[in-house]
Amino acid sequence: MIGQAAKEANAYVCIGVTERDNINCTLYCTTLYFGPDGSLLGKHRKIKPTGSERLIWGEDDGSTLTAISSPYGVIGGLTCWENYMPLARVAMYQKGVSIYIAPTADSREEWQYTMRHIALEGRCFVIGCNQYVTKVCILKTSITKMNWTSVLKTCVPGGVA
Repeated sequence: MIGQAAKEANAYVCIGVTERDNINCTLYCTTLYFGPDGSLLGKHRKIKPTGSERLIWGEDDGSTLTAISSPYGVIGGLTCWENYMPLARVAMYQKGVSIYIAPTADSREEWQYTMRHIALEGRCFVIGCNQYVTKVCILKTSITKMNWTSVLKTCVPGGVA
């Protein structure tokens, strides 16, 4: 379904999912990368779930750190507080990432500083996407006329878009 949407939009798509391993049924916090042809280009399983996430998701060994070559640059990134792991960031920089994706549920002002730091340290563009939306956020927004800039300014503390 996501691959088909990527194909129809002729776009690269990065999305977070909960993945269940077929061998041992472990759940992983996973980022999937789809290409403009709809194909699954790669996946990254979160290396170290943060805090109470460890009650749900398993740990990865780092072998899924993904870097996708595109006409726009190399796309890759880390999930949520993995971005506070210096060696994981260095591994992504060594893969030549120039478009760094950083999905998270963190919208604190301190997170914005982290995103700026990664952009400077890695000499890359950073897309910090907050995947956390509350019912209040949805109620403040017309679903049929979605204006994501206003949603972000309304729902994200400090109005960071």
